[in-house]
Amino acid sequence: MLSMLSRSPVWLKIPTVTCNRVGYSTLRETLQTKNRLINDTVNPQENSQGPNIHKCVTNKYPASNNLSELLDLLAGHNVFNILSPTAMQFSVLLNRVLASQNYRHLDSKENVEKFFAIFMRYKGAIALQSNKLTQIQLHDFNLMCDYFIACNQLKKAQLIMDFLLQQDVKFDVFMIKNYTKLRCGSSFGKQTLNNKAYKVFDQNTVFQLIGKVEADRKFAFWNNEIVSSLGYTNNITLMEIYIWDLWRISIHDHSTENIKIDHLQQGDAMYPSSKVLATIVSSYARHDQTMKRAVDIVERFAKSYPKLLLNVHFWSTLLNCAIKCGGSKDPSQFLACWNLMKKWHTQRSKLMPFQSALLVTILRYMRQTSNLHGTVDILQYWLGPLYLKRGNIPEFERDVLIKYQKQILRKLVDKRKYNWCTAFIDQWSIDASNKEDLEAFYESRVDVRESKTRREKAYDDMDDDEDMIIGRLW
Repeated sequence: MLSMLSRSPVWLKIPTVTCNRVGYSTLRETLQTKNRLINDTVNPQENSQGPNIHKCVTNKYPASNNLSELLDLLAGHNVFNILSPTAMQFSVLLNRVLASQNYRHLDSKENVEKFFAIFMRYKGAIALQSNKLTQIQLHDFNLMCDYFIACNQLKKAQLIMDFLLQQDVKFDVFMIKNYTKLRCGSSFGKQTLNNKAYKVFDQNTVFQLIGKVEADRKFAFWNNEIVSSLGYTNNITLMEIYIWDLWRISIHDHSTENIKIDHLQQGDAMYPSSKVLATIVSSYARHDQTMKRAVDIVERFAKSYPKLLLNVHFWSTLLNCAIKCGGSKDPSQFLACWNLMKKWHTQRSKLMPFQSALLVTILRYMRQTSNLHGTVDILQYWLGPLYLKRGNIPEFERDVLIKYQKQILRKLVDKRKYNWCTAFIDQWSIDASNKEDLEAFYESRVDVRESKTRREKAYDDMDDDEDMIIGRLW
Protein backbone atom coordinates (compact mmCIF):
# COMPACT_ATOMS: atom_id res chain seq x y z
CA MET A 1 0.00 0.00 0.00
CA LEU A 2 2.73 2.48 0.98
CA SER A 3 4.68 1.77 -2.20
CA MET A 4 1.58 2.56 -4.23
CA LEU A 5 1.03 5.85 -2.41
CA SER A 6 4.55 7.04 -3.07
CA ARG A 7 4.41 6.17 -6.75
CA SER A 8 3.89 8.82 -9.42
CA PRO A 9 1.63 7.93 -12.36
CA VAL A 10 3.33 6.28 -15.31
CA TRP A 11 2.59 9.33 -17.44
CA LEU A 12 4.56 11.65 -15.15
CA LYS A 13 8.30 11.11 -15.31
CA ILE A 14 10.86 13.85 -14.69
CA PRO A 15 14.07 13.93 -12.64
CA THR A 16 13.49 14.10 -8.90
CA VAL A 17 13.42 17.66 -7.56
CA THR A 18 13.65 18.55 -3.88
CA CYS A 19 11.10 21.32 -3.38
CA ASN A 20 12.57 23.05 -0.40
CA ARG A 21 16.08 23.31 -1.82
CA VAL A 22 15.63 23.94 -5.51
CA GLY A 23 15.79 27.47 -6.90
CA TYR A 24 13.39 28.60 -9.57
CA SER A 25 16.15 28.66 -12.21
CA THR A 26 16.94 25.03 -11.42
CA LEU A 27 13.26 24.29 -11.65
CA ARG A 28 13.09 25.86 -15.12
CA GLU A 29 16.11 23.86 -16.30
CA THR A 30 14.59 20.66 -14.98
CA LEU A 31 11.31 21.35 -16.75
CA GLN A 32 13.08 22.02 -20.05
CA THR A 33 14.77 18.60 -20.22
CA LYS A 34 13.95 16.15 -22.98
CA ASN A 35 11.67 14.20 -20.64
CA ARG A 36 8.00 14.57 -21.46
CA LEU A 37 6.17 16.59 -18.86
CA ILE A 38 2.48 15.90 -18.64
CA ASN A 39 1.12 14.49 -21.89
CA ASP A 40 -1.23 16.53 -24.01
CA THR A 41 -4.31 14.93 -22.48
CA VAL A 42 -4.23 17.55 -19.71
CA ASN A 43 -5.62 20.12 -22.13
CA PRO A 44 -9.12 20.74 -20.78
CA GLN A 45 -10.51 21.43 -24.27
CA GLU A 46 -9.44 18.02 -25.48
CA ASN A 47 -11.00 16.27 -22.53
CA SER A 48 -14.25 18.14 -22.14
CA GLN A 49 -16.14 15.18 -23.55
CA GLY A 50 -15.39 13.05 -20.47
CA PRO A 51 -17.91 14.53 -18.03
CA ASN A 52 -20.39 15.18 -20.87
CA ILE A 53 -20.63 11.59 -22.08
CA HIS A 54 -23.63 10.82 -19.92
CA LYS A 55 -25.68 13.85 -20.87
CA CYS A 56 -26.92 12.06 -23.94
CA VAL A 57 -28.06 8.97 -22.09
CA THR A 58 -29.27 9.99 -18.63
CA ASN A 59 -32.74 10.85 -19.90
CA LYS A 60 -33.36 7.36 -21.29
CA TYR A 61 -34.25 5.98 -17.88
CA PRO A 62 -37.00 7.14 -15.51
CA ALA A 63 -35.89 9.13 -12.49
CA SER A 64 -36.17 7.59 -9.05
CA ASN A 65 -37.08 9.69 -6.03
CA ASN A 66 -35.83 7.04 -3.60
CA LEU A 67 -32.09 7.58 -3.16
CA SER A 68 -31.73 4.60 -0.82
CA GLU A 69 -33.27 2.23 -3.38
CA LEU A 70 -30.96 3.53 -6.12
CA LEU A 71 -27.86 3.06 -3.97
CA ASP A 72 -28.98 -0.44 -2.94
CA LEU A 73 -29.47 -1.31 -6.61
CA LEU A 74 -26.01 -0.03 -7.56
CA ALA A 75 -24.36 -1.72 -4.55
CA GLY A 76 -26.00 -5.05 -5.41
CA HIS A 77 -28.03 -5.16 -2.19
CA ASN A 78 -31.32 -5.58 -4.06
CA VAL A 79 -31.60 -9.35 -4.66
CA PHE A 80 -34.76 -8.92 -6.70
CA ASN A 81 -33.22 -6.54 -9.22
CA ILE A 82 -29.63 -7.29 -10.19
CA LEU A 83 -27.87 -4.69 -12.35
CA SER A 84 -24.45 -5.53 -13.78
CA PRO A 85 -21.78 -2.84 -13.18
CA THR A 86 -20.66 -3.21 -16.80
CA ALA A 87 -24.12 -2.37 -18.13
CA MET A 88 -24.64 1.14 -19.52
CA GLN A 89 -27.64 1.67 -17.24
CA PHE A 90 -25.37 1.16 -14.18
CA SER A 91 -23.19 4.07 -15.27
CA VAL A 92 -26.24 6.18 -16.09
CA LEU A 93 -27.76 5.70 -12.64
CA LEU A 94 -24.44 6.31 -10.87
CA ASN A 95 -24.04 9.62 -12.71
CA ARG A 96 -27.61 10.55 -11.96
CA VAL A 97 -26.97 10.17 -8.22
CA LEU A 98 -23.70 12.12 -8.33
CA ALA A 99 -24.66 14.54 -11.10
CA SER A 100 -24.85 17.78 -9.11
CA GLN A 101 -21.35 17.41 -7.55
CA ASN A 102 -22.92 18.87 -4.41
CA TYR A 103 -22.59 15.92 -2.10
CA ARG A 104 -24.00 17.39 1.12
CA HIS A 105 -27.17 15.29 0.86
CA LEU A 106 -25.04 12.16 0.33
CA ASP A 107 -22.43 12.45 3.07
CA SER A 108 -24.10 10.35 5.77
CA LYS A 109 -22.12 7.38 7.12
CA GLU A 110 -24.65 4.96 5.63
CA ASN A 111 -24.38 6.49 2.14
CA VAL A 112 -20.57 6.56 2.31
CA GLU A 113 -20.51 2.82 3.00
CA LYS A 114 -22.96 2.17 0.17
CA PHE A 115 -20.81 4.12 -2.28
CA PHE A 116 -17.76 2.17 -1.16
CA ALA A 117 -19.68 -1.06 -1.78
CA ILE A 118 -20.52 0.32 -5.25
CA PHE A 119 -16.83 0.98 -5.90
CA MET A 120 -15.79 -2.51 -4.77
CA ARG A 121 -18.49 -4.10 -6.92
CA TYR A 122 -17.56 -1.98 -9.95
CA LYS A 123 -13.87 -2.74 -9.42
CA GLY A 124 -14.57 -6.48 -9.21
CA ALA A 125 -16.54 -6.41 -12.45
CA ILE A 126 -13.72 -4.53 -14.23
CA ALA A 127 -11.21 -7.16 -13.06
CA LEU A 128 -13.20 -9.83 -14.90
CA GLN A 129 -13.12 -8.03 -18.24
CA SER A 130 -10.10 -8.30 -20.48
CA ASN A 131 -10.42 -4.84 -22.02
CA LYS A 132 -8.96 -1.70 -20.46
CA LEU A 133 -11.16 0.95 -18.87
CA THR A 134 -13.40 2.89 -21.21
CA GLN A 135 -13.71 6.67 -20.99
CA ILE A 136 -17.11 6.25 -19.36
CA GLN A 137 -15.75 3.88 -16.72
CA LEU A 138 -12.77 6.15 -16.06
CA HIS A 139 -15.16 9.04 -15.52
CA ASP A 140 -17.31 6.92 -13.16
CA PHE A 141 -14.34 6.01 -10.95
CA ASN A 142 -13.15 9.62 -10.89
CA LEU A 143 -16.65 10.72 -9.93
CA MET A 144 -16.64 8.34 -6.96
CA CYS A 145 -13.13 9.49 -6.02
CA ASP A 146 -14.31 13.10 -6.11
CA TYR A 147 -17.27 12.15 -3.90
CA PHE A 148 -15.04 10.53 -1.25
CA ILE A 149 -12.69 13.54 -1.28
CA ALA A 150 -15.62 15.90 -0.76
CA CYS A 151 -16.87 13.73 2.13
CA ASN A 152 -13.39 13.74 3.71
CA GLN A 153 -13.07 9.97 3.21
CA LEU A 154 -9.44 10.12 2.10
CA LYS A 155 -8.54 6.47 2.62
CA LYS A 156 -11.39 5.39 0.36
CA ALA A 157 -10.43 8.02 -2.22
CA GLN A 158 -6.81 6.81 -2.12
CA LEU A 159 -7.96 3.23 -2.82
CA ILE A 160 -9.74 4.40 -5.96
CA MET A 161 -6.66 6.36 -7.02
CA ASP A 162 -4.46 3.28 -6.46
CA PHE A 163 -6.81 1.26 -8.64
CA LEU A 164 -6.78 3.85 -11.43
CA LEU A 165 -2.98 4.15 -11.40
CA GLN A 166 -2.78 0.41 -12.11
CA GLN A 167 -4.94 0.74 -15.24
CA ASP A 168 -3.70 1.30 -18.77
CA VAL A 169 -5.79 4.39 -19.50
CA LYS A 170 -5.39 7.84 -20.99
CA PHE A 171 -5.67 10.23 -18.07
CA ASP A 172 -7.98 13.22 -18.43
CA VAL A 173 -8.52 16.53 -16.65
CA PHE A 174 -10.82 15.04 -14.00
CA MET A 175 -8.23 12.38 -13.18
CA ILE A 176 -5.39 14.88 -12.81
CA LYS A 177 -7.52 17.15 -10.60
CA ASN A 178 -8.23 14.26 -8.25
CA TYR A 179 -4.59 13.19 -8.32
CA THR A 180 -3.28 16.65 -7.41
CA LYS A 181 -5.81 16.84 -4.59
CA LEU A 182 -4.85 13.48 -3.12
CA ARG A 183 -1.11 13.39 -3.75
CA CYS A 184 0.17 16.93 -4.39
CA GLY A 185 -1.35 19.13 -1.68
CA SER A 186 -3.88 20.81 -3.94
CA SER A 187 -6.25 22.50 -1.49
CA PHE A 188 -9.83 21.30 -1.49
CA GLY A 189 -11.23 22.10 1.92
CA LYS A 190 -10.19 22.99 5.44
CA GLN A 191 -11.52 19.75 6.93
CA THR A 192 -9.68 17.59 4.44
CA LEU A 193 -6.37 19.36 4.84
CA ASN A 194 -6.64 18.98 8.62
CA ASN A 195 -7.19 15.25 8.21
CA LYS A 196 -4.22 13.27 9.58
CA ALA A 197 -4.62 10.75 6.76
CA TYR A 198 -3.67 13.44 4.24
CA LYS A 199 -0.03 13.44 3.19
CA VAL A 200 1.76 14.95 0.19
CA PHE A 201 3.31 12.03 -1.69
CA ASP A 202 4.25 13.68 -4.98
CA GLN A 203 5.55 17.19 -5.59
CA ASN A 204 7.10 16.55 -9.01
CA THR A 205 3.71 16.51 -10.71
CA VAL A 206 3.13 20.13 -9.75
CA PHE A 207 6.48 21.09 -11.28
CA GLN A 208 5.40 19.40 -14.49
CA LEU A 209 2.15 21.34 -14.49
CA ILE A 210 4.20 24.52 -14.05
CA GLY A 211 6.25 23.44 -17.07
CA LYS A 212 3.10 23.05 -19.18
CA VAL A 213 1.94 26.56 -18.26
CA GLU A 214 5.42 27.95 -18.94
CA ALA A 215 5.42 26.32 -22.38
CA ASP A 216 1.87 27.25 -23.34
CA ARG A 217 -0.33 29.74 -21.50
CA LYS A 218 -3.50 27.86 -22.48
CA PHE A 219 -2.59 25.45 -19.68
CA ALA A 220 -3.16 28.24 -17.14
CA PHE A 221 -6.27 26.14 -16.54
CA TRP A 222 -4.13 24.49 -13.84
CA ASN A 223 -3.32 27.70 -11.94
CA ASN A 224 -5.38 26.89 -8.88
CA GLU A 225 -3.92 23.39 -8.50
CA ILE A 226 -0.38 24.74 -8.85
CA VAL A 227 -0.78 27.66 -6.46
CA SER A 228 -2.61 25.64 -3.81
CA SER A 229 -0.06 22.84 -3.93
CA LEU A 230 2.90 25.20 -3.60
CA GLY A 231 1.12 27.02 -0.78
CA TYR A 232 0.16 23.89 1.11
CA THR A 233 3.70 22.49 0.96
CA ASN A 234 5.04 25.84 2.23
CA ASN A 235 6.91 26.61 -0.99
CA ILE A 236 5.85 30.25 -0.66
CA THR A 237 8.87 31.60 -2.52
CA LEU A 238 8.12 29.42 -5.55
CA MET A 239 4.47 30.42 -5.32
CA GLU A 240 5.43 34.09 -5.39
CA ILE A 241 7.70 33.56 -8.40
CA TYR A 242 4.91 31.74 -10.22
CA ILE A 243 2.49 34.60 -9.43
CA TRP A 244 5.01 37.11 -10.78
CA ASP A 245 5.64 35.03 -13.90
CA LEU A 246 1.96 34.84 -14.80
CA TRP A 247 0.43 38.05 -13.51
CA ARG A 248 3.34 40.43 -12.84
CA ILE A 249 2.26 40.89 -9.22
CA SER A 250 4.84 41.01 -6.44
CA ILE A 251 4.56 42.23 -2.86
CA HIS A 252 8.34 42.69 -2.87
CA ASP A 253 8.52 45.05 -5.87
CA HIS A 254 6.98 48.44 -5.07
CA SER A 255 7.63 49.77 -8.59
CA THR A 256 4.80 47.59 -9.90
CA GLU A 257 2.35 48.54 -7.16
CA ASN A 258 0.04 50.76 -9.26
CA ILE A 259 0.55 49.28 -12.73
CA LYS A 260 -2.68 48.38 -14.56
CA ILE A 261 -2.52 45.33 -16.80
CA ASP A 262 -4.83 45.72 -19.80
CA HIS A 263 -3.57 43.08 -22.23
CA LEU A 264 -5.56 40.36 -20.46
CA GLN A 265 -9.34 40.25 -20.54
CA GLN A 266 -11.86 38.44 -18.41
CA GLY A 267 -12.44 34.97 -19.81
CA ASP A 268 -8.79 34.51 -20.79
CA ALA A 269 -7.21 31.41 -19.25
CA MET A 270 -4.48 33.68 -17.91
CA TYR A 271 -6.79 36.18 -16.20
CA PRO A 272 -6.64 35.79 -12.40
CA SER A 273 -9.75 34.26 -10.91
CA SER A 274 -11.50 34.66 -7.59
CA LYS A 275 -10.72 31.02 -6.83
CA VAL A 276 -6.97 31.50 -7.35
CA LEU A 277 -6.99 34.64 -5.18
CA ALA A 278 -8.76 32.71 -2.41
CA THR A 279 -6.07 30.03 -2.63
CA ILE A 280 -3.27 32.61 -2.47
CA VAL A 281 -4.87 34.22 0.59
CA SER A 282 -5.29 30.93 2.44
CA SER A 283 -1.69 29.93 1.55
CA TYR A 284 -0.24 33.12 3.03
CA ALA A 285 -2.51 32.91 6.09
CA ARG A 286 -1.58 29.30 6.76
CA HIS A 287 2.15 29.95 6.35
CA ASP A 288 2.43 33.37 8.07
CA GLN A 289 -0.33 33.07 10.69
CA THR A 290 -1.00 36.71 9.90
CA MET A 291 -2.96 38.48 7.14
CA LYS A 292 -0.46 41.21 6.29
CA ARG A 293 0.93 39.71 3.08
CA ALA A 294 -2.45 38.29 2.08
CA VAL A 295 -4.11 41.73 2.26
CA ASP A 296 -1.15 43.34 0.48
CA ILE A 297 -1.25 41.00 -2.51
CA VAL A 298 -5.04 41.24 -2.88
CA GLU A 299 -4.78 45.03 -2.97
CA ARG A 300 -2.13 44.78 -5.71
CA PHE A 301 -4.24 42.40 -7.77
CA ALA A 302 -7.24 44.72 -7.40
CA LYS A 303 -5.20 47.70 -8.64
CA SER A 304 -3.52 45.89 -11.53
CA TYR A 305 -6.64 44.02 -12.66
CA PRO A 306 -9.55 46.46 -12.20
CA LYS A 307 -12.01 44.05 -13.84
CA LEU A 308 -11.16 41.25 -11.42
CA LEU A 309 -14.34 39.76 -9.94
CA LEU A 310 -14.12 38.56 -6.35
CA ASN A 311 -17.05 36.36 -5.36
CA VAL A 312 -18.54 35.41 -2.01
CA HIS A 313 -16.25 32.36 -1.73
CA PHE A 314 -13.21 34.63 -1.87
CA TRP A 315 -14.52 37.04 0.76
CA SER A 316 -15.56 34.15 2.97
CA THR A 317 -12.03 32.71 2.72
CA LEU A 318 -10.41 36.08 3.46
CA LEU A 319 -12.55 36.91 6.50
CA ASN A 320 -12.45 33.39 7.97
CA CYS A 321 -8.65 33.34 7.63
CA ALA A 322 -8.50 36.72 9.38
CA ILE A 323 -10.63 35.46 12.27
CA LYS A 324 -8.45 32.38 12.63
CA CYS A 325 -5.15 34.29 12.45
CA GLY A 326 -6.11 37.19 14.70
CA GLY A 327 -8.33 35.40 17.18
CA SER A 328 -9.82 37.38 20.03
CA LYS A 329 -6.42 38.87 20.92
CA ASP A 330 -5.77 40.68 17.62
CA PRO A 331 -9.03 41.87 15.96
CA SER A 332 -7.03 44.33 13.83
CA GLN A 333 -6.38 41.57 11.28
CA PHE A 334 -10.09 41.04 10.74
CA LEU A 335 -10.70 44.80 10.55
CA ALA A 336 -7.99 45.14 7.87
CA CYS A 337 -9.71 42.48 5.76
CA TRP A 338 -13.16 43.94 6.40
CA ASN A 339 -11.95 47.40 5.33
CA LEU A 340 -10.47 45.85 2.19
CA MET A 341 -13.81 44.21 1.38
CA LYS A 342 -15.70 47.45 2.03
CA LYS A 343 -13.29 49.47 -0.10
CA TRP A 344 -13.40 47.01 -3.02
CA HIS A 345 -17.22 47.02 -3.17
CA THR A 346 -17.51 50.78 -2.65
CA GLN A 347 -15.07 51.60 -5.46
CA ARG A 348 -17.00 49.37 -7.87
CA SER A 349 -20.47 50.36 -6.63
CA LYS A 350 -21.28 46.73 -5.88
CA LEU A 351 -23.51 45.29 -3.17
CA MET A 352 -21.81 42.90 -0.77
CA PRO A 353 -23.00 39.33 -1.27
CA PHE A 354 -25.29 38.03 1.46
CA GLN A 355 -24.16 34.78 3.06
CA SER A 356 -25.89 33.78 6.27
CA ALA A 357 -23.23 31.39 7.59
CA LEU A 358 -20.42 33.93 7.10
CA LEU A 359 -22.38 36.78 8.68
CA VAL A 360 -23.27 34.65 11.71
CA THR A 361 -19.60 33.63 12.09
CA ILE A 362 -18.57 37.29 11.97
CA LEU A 363 -21.23 38.26 14.52
CA ARG A 364 -19.95 35.58 16.88
CA TYR A 365 -16.46 37.06 16.45
CA MET A 366 -17.76 40.58 17.11
CA ARG A 367 -19.19 39.31 20.41
CA GLN A 368 -15.88 37.68 21.36
CA THR A 369 -13.96 40.89 20.71
CA SER A 370 -16.72 43.20 22.09
CA ASN A 371 -16.46 45.21 18.90
CA LEU A 372 -19.46 47.54 18.81
CA HIS A 373 -18.02 49.79 16.10
CA GLY A 374 -17.35 46.84 13.78
CA THR A 375 -20.86 45.46 14.31
CA VAL A 376 -22.42 48.84 13.46
CA ASP A 377 -20.16 49.12 10.40
CA ILE A 378 -21.28 45.71 9.07
CA LEU A 379 -24.93 46.56 9.69
CA GLN A 380 -24.57 49.81 7.81
CA TYR A 381 -22.48 48.74 4.81
CA TRP A 382 -23.24 45.02 4.44
CA LEU A 383 -26.80 44.68 5.69
CA GLY A 384 -27.89 48.24 4.90
CA PRO A 385 -29.24 47.38 1.41
CA LEU A 386 -31.78 45.05 3.03
CA TYR A 387 -33.64 48.12 4.28
CA LEU A 388 -34.46 48.98 0.67
CA LYS A 389 -36.51 45.79 0.50
CA ARG A 390 -38.40 46.46 3.72
CA GLY A 391 -41.45 44.20 3.47
CA ASN A 392 -39.83 41.88 0.91
CA ILE A 393 -36.87 40.69 2.99
CA PRO A 394 -36.58 36.86 2.95
CA GLU A 395 -36.97 35.24 6.36
CA PHE A 396 -33.37 33.95 6.59
CA GLU A 397 -31.98 37.42 5.76
CA ARG A 398 -34.32 39.04 8.28
CA ASP A 399 -33.16 36.64 11.01
CA VAL A 400 -29.50 37.58 10.47
CA LEU A 401 -30.35 41.29 10.40
CA ILE A 402 -32.24 41.05 13.72
CA LYS A 403 -29.26 39.25 15.31
CA TYR A 404 -27.05 42.23 14.42
CA GLN A 405 -29.64 44.73 15.66
CA LYS A 406 -29.90 42.99 19.03
CA GLN A 407 -26.14 42.69 19.41
CA ILE A 408 -25.80 46.45 18.91
CA LEU A 409 -28.54 47.12 21.47
CA ARG A 410 -26.90 44.69 23.90
CA LYS A 411 -23.58 46.56 23.74
CA LEU A 412 -25.22 50.00 23.98
CA VAL A 413 -27.11 48.93 27.10
CA ASP A 414 -23.87 47.59 28.60
CA LYS A 415 -22.37 51.04 28.03
CA ARG A 416 -25.53 52.68 29.51
CA LYS A 417 -26.16 54.58 26.26
CA TYR A 418 -29.92 54.44 26.73
CA ASN A 419 -30.69 57.48 24.56
CA TRP A 420 -28.67 55.95 21.75
CA CYS A 421 -30.70 52.75 22.07
CA THR A 422 -34.02 54.49 21.50
CA ALA A 423 -32.58 56.48 18.59
CA PHE A 424 -31.17 53.28 17.06
CA ILE A 425 -34.54 51.51 17.32
CA ASP A 426 -36.32 54.45 15.68
CA GLN A 427 -33.85 54.71 12.80
CA TRP A 428 -32.87 51.07 12.17
CA SER A 429 -36.05 49.06 12.70
CA ILE A 430 -37.39 47.49 9.50
CA ASP A 431 -41.10 47.76 10.23
CA ALA A 432 -43.56 48.07 13.10
CA SER A 433 -43.22 44.41 14.08
CA ASN A 434 -39.43 44.64 14.16
CA LYS A 435 -39.59 47.88 16.17
CA GLU A 436 -41.87 46.29 18.75
CA ASP A 437 -39.55 43.29 19.04
CA LEU A 438 -36.46 45.51 19.48
CA GLU A 439 -38.19 47.65 22.12
CA ALA A 440 -39.11 44.53 24.11
CA PHE A 441 -35.54 43.25 23.82
CA TYR A 442 -34.16 46.63 24.88
CA GLU A 443 -36.39 46.79 27.97
CA SER A 444 -35.44 43.26 29.00
CA ARG A 445 -31.73 44.08 28.62
CA VAL A 446 -32.16 47.24 30.70
CA ASP A 447 -33.90 45.22 33.43
CA VAL A 448 -31.04 42.70 33.43
CA ARG A 449 -28.49 45.52 33.53
CA GLU A 450 -30.19 47.39 36.37
CA SER A 451 -30.68 44.17 38.35
CA LYS A 452 -26.99 43.42 37.99
CA THR A 453 -26.12 46.96 39.11
CA ARG A 454 -28.31 46.62 42.22
CA ARG A 455 -26.65 43.31 43.12
CA GLU A 456 -23.20 44.83 42.72
CA LYS A 457 -24.18 47.78 44.92
CA ALA A 458 -25.54 45.39 47.58
CA TYR A 459 -22.25 43.46 47.58
CA ASP A 460 -20.32 46.73 47.90
CA ASP A 461 -22.45 47.76 50.89
CA MET A 462 -21.82 44.38 52.53
CA ASP A 463 -18.07 44.86 52.05
CA ASP A 464 -18.29 48.33 53.67
CA ASP A 465 -20.12 46.89 56.71
CA GLU A 466 -17.52 44.13 57.08
CA ASP A 467 -14.73 46.72 56.92
CA MET A 468 -16.37 48.72 59.70
CA ILE A 469 -16.71 45.62 61.93
CA ILE A 470 -13.11 44.59 61.34
CA GLY A 471 -12.04 48.14 62.07
CA ARG A 472 -13.77 48.10 65.48
CA LEU A 473 -12.09 44.81 66.35
CA TRP A 474 -8.72 46.35 65.73
